[in-house]
Amino acid sequence: MTKRQKFIINNFKTMKNKDLAKELNIGLSTLYKEFQILSLSKKNQNKWSKEEDSLLIKYWPKKSKQDILNIFNNRSYESIKTRASILGLKKIDNFKNHNKLVKLLSESDESYYWIGFIMADGHISKKTIKISLSIKDKDHLHKLIHYLGTELKLWYRKPHTLGKYKTSGSYTFSVMDAYTVPLLCKKFKIKSNKTEFAPRIDDIITSDYFIPWFCGFFDGDGCVLKKEEQPVGLRIQIHSSWINVLFKITEKLNSLGVLSRSYIDTQGYSRLVVYKKGLLPLIDMINDYSIPLMDRKLPLLNDLINKKT
Repeated sequence: MTKRQKFIINNFKTMKNKDLAKELNIGLSTLYKEFQILSLSKKNQNKWSKEEDSLLIKYWPKKSKQDILNIFNNRSYESIKTRASILGLKKIDNFKNHNKLVKLLSESDESYYWIGFIMADGHISKKTIKISLSIKDKDHLHKLIHYLGTELKLWYRKPHTLGKYKTSGSYTFSVMDAYTVPLLCKKFKIKSNKTEFAPRIDDIITSDYFIPWFCGFFDGDGCVLKKEEQPVGLRIQIHSSWINVLFKITEKLNSLGVLSRSYIDTQGYSRLVVYKKGLLPLIDMINDYSIPLMDRKLPLLNDLINKKT
């Protein structure tokens, strides 16, 4: 191997082709021939990774041009601007007032847990995310506030009567974030009327975050089925428009050894059931993650572990 070829191997990932050719005092056609001889390719070099996208989402709105270049020191500012435009990112002068929910955009187990929870039990508008839970689940909303790392308050609503229905007291988490909410909706294909227009979850199904997402989704819309105080299964019941989403979840769960089934029940709701035989494999997978499960639901399955051991 020549000295020139060694230089190319050591620098082709970090230097532009024209700079590399100039440094070696050769033409671009000669450089490309060397690439062929050495089986080198820049075809996938400029592809943005999920980690890079997460960094760009986090820093693009608030960092200066020089800071951005320091963070992405192997990319040109033009390519960074192009990627920011593709992701729908904008510069925001007063960023602190617009990033209360930005951690939900990160690629992490806990962020996907909360996305699943919000998909199931949250209300999403163009700029706002709102979640209302009963008094007994107040601490779960505090877990979300702690994760977001922001000073947010919960709003208490007293029990009241609506027609012939009586409602119990509840706590509401409501946050306006004009920057993050549109990005969340774009990333996870969520529509404001998600009850009747279910999101597409294909990317979640095939990602490493399916189990955390499923746990959040279950905590939002699921319940533990019990017989004689022992867990015997799980059930999710949701609007009929979600049946294709439940079919995809069931297919994924069954592929992981978690026996489950989805169907439309006699009342017209979409329903997903995890059978008792599927609980132990699911428990084993859940215990591999550090996620903030709702205290009164999935943690009950630990009774099965204790009984098993």
